Amino acid sequence: MIIQGQKFGYGVWEPERYIATQSYVMDFLKFAEACHAYGQKVERPGEIKDALKNAFDSGKPSLIDIRIDPDEVPAGAMKRFEAIVRKYPDLGQKKMPTSTFPKKIA
Repeated sequence: MIIQGQKFGYGVWEPERYIATQSYVMDFLKFAEACHAYGQKVERPGEIKDALKNAFDSGKPSLIDIRIDPDEVPAGAMKRFEAIVRKYPDLGQKKMPTSTFPKKIA
């Protein structure tokens, strides 16, 4: 949500230059294993039900790593930034053309 706020909400950041948002990718399955817990990775919505069943059936504390598209903008965020996106329609793209980027605020 931090990247979406910078991309859609503030209008002062240059395209693809975000602050305080890039972190390392943690291997949650290895973390679960180190904690003697059950771990499972989910990459598609249809796999969630089975992952939950497997977690309950394991009888252990469980961690389910649900992978999401980092470029997906939640519907609530789009509603919040609707006026800005209307004013700058190219903001909804993964990489906004520089020519349409709002002027910097100095």
